[in-house]
Amino acid sequence: ALPISEVYFDAMQQLGIVASDVVYNSMIAVYASAGDVVGVEQLLNDMDESAVSKDVVTYNSAMSAAAKAGNSERAMKWFWEMKRSGLQPDAVSYVSVVSACVAKRDMKEAERWLADVIKEKVESTAVFNCMIDGWGKVGDAKAAADVFEQIRRHSLQPNLNSYNALINAHAKAGDMSSALSAMSGMRRWGLRPDIVTYTAIVGGFANAGNMAAAEEWLENMRTTGVEPNAVTFGTLLKGCERQHEVL
Repeated sequence: ALPISEVYFDAMQQLGIVASDVVYNSMIAVYASAGDVVGVEQLLNDMDESAVSKDVVTYNSAMSAAAKAGNSERAMKWFWEMKRSGLQPDAVSYVSVVSACVAKRDMKEAERWLADVIKEKVESTAVFNCMIDGWGKVGDAKAAADVFEQIRRHSLQPNLNSYNALINAHAKAGDMSSALSAMSGMRRWGLRPDIVTYTAIVGGFANAGNMAAAEEWLENMRTTGVEPNAVTFGTLLKGCERQHEVL
């Protein structure tokens, strides 16, 4: 079944109504949310054929689709196309390109883009969070911690996502002492651990084979009013599998 937005869009075209840039941007956002790069490309081509101007919102949505699809090449293509058209990329633009590189696990390219972010003075907590998450995914907790420290050096404040990405990076690396230290840090800054935080801690202990600690933290999260989800239990089951246990 077609999304309702696409049904309306097709009806407009059948009636000969020329869609505005606002309409096209809305449609591109719909496709971007699904990571549908092909659909976004078609809409961008339609805009060219209909002589509808593209703006920063258009390109940011397109690059967001590429980021979701892990298509860094397409994200960069649209970034440079935006610049050639005379538009100035903003912080969101850079976050999308960095996210696309991270999704592809291409941290060298992501680092080059982060250097551009700093050079152009469009730093944001979001772009640093992307980098922390990326280093965590490739197993480099030290690099993740280094990026975390850069947040405040650039006069920004780490948020819940910053701490969760850092905690997850340490937990995946098996450094539970650093993961718990980061969790204490977030509390000192008035941030309350959420389901992502606790799942990272539970998963870290489970992956390390310390099922007693994993179960203890499962109980801790429940006592704070945070209920475990399927991902939380999945990490526990993986830990049991490694130890050939059956709970």
